Amino acid sequence: MNENANVMAGLMIALSQLQNLKGKIDDEVIDLLSLSGKEAIKSAHHFLDACEKALEMLDKNDEIPEDDPEEKIDNVVDLKAHES
Repeated sequence: MNENANVMAGLMIALSQLQNLKGKIDDEVIDLLSLSGKEAIKSAHHFLDACEKALEMLDKNDEIPEDDPEEKIDNVVDLKAHES
């Protein structure tokens, strides 16, 4: 998947920038940033998995049920009947 490559590229850029700033930032902040980055990647993977499952479900249900043409919809105004 192309998304994985994009996530990994973003992670590598972030890590390289953190390495450049490592001497200027507290170790606790670096640990928190690393942890939050890992959690964000996990969350993105869960989101992509959910999207993939949703697409699979839509593929299985190719046939979309159409509304009954005889069914009356109450919130639609017939413009021909209401002339101004």
